[in-house]
Amino acid sequence: MYYEINVSLNGTHFFATDKRSAQSTHQAKALVATFRKAFPKAEGYRITVTKWETLGQTFDLDTIDPPTPPVVTYLTKITELEGRVLDALNKSNDGNGGDFGIIEDITVDGLSRQALGGVLTSLQAKNIITVHEAILVNGDTRVTQFTFNNR
Repeated sequence: MYYEINVSLNGTHFFATDKRSAQSTHQAKALVATFRKAFPKAEGYRITVTKWETLGQTFDLDTIDPPTPPVVTYLTKITELEGRVLDALNKSNDGNGGDFGIIEDITVDGLSRQALGGVLTSLQAKNIITVHEAILVNGDTRVTQFTFNNR
């Protein structure tokens, strides 16, 4: 588990901490207190904090393959369309090391960007995913990360 602290300036990504920077709530609070002094809201800075949790699995190195990850079972009923979007979200998540995915990379055959937004809103309302604040990278590229809940 670690905390990522993001600082934006006038809505554009300014910088973010590394996972080594704040590995406890105490460390995160201390950094945020320092950042609030260095990057005041009145000058256009915004500070956000994301708590990242990861799962580890120990396995015997003498085995040929590591154990397969557990199958995720959702307690909430999902529609066929939500299932198709979840498949696309899983591909993006897997392509980013399993920690997060990028919404702008998601495509689902026959689904417009507006319709995709509606399905993502539904998945968020069902507490299956969390969509994080969109940021601008290099001042012009919008990036919106998402994470799966309860994984």
